[in-house]
Amino acid sequence: MTEEDCVTITCVYKATPAPTFTWYKDQETITLGDRYRAEFTSETVTLTIPKSVVEDSAEYSLKLENPVGSDVFKVTVTVLSKSTPYHW
Repeated sequence: MTEEDCVTITCVYKATPAPTFTWYKDQETITLGDRYRAEFTSETVTLTIPKSVVEDSAEYSLKLENPVGSDVFKVTVTVLSKSTPYHW
């Protein structure tokens, strides 16, 4: 993806009782707001970056926790500069 693209990361889960969730960017807790948005349903957790920049390139992780246990989902996101030519 390139700068200004919308980045959407979705994790599907099954857990009872419903878990709490925390998103991380390179192991730092993400503060949700205009820059990073999160949605949580009974089966999915989604992180959205509406207008990405190159600095959004990172490893993103999601930690889900409930009294029964916890789990972590990780994904690497790469955002390319629009001014950098593609090399295939």
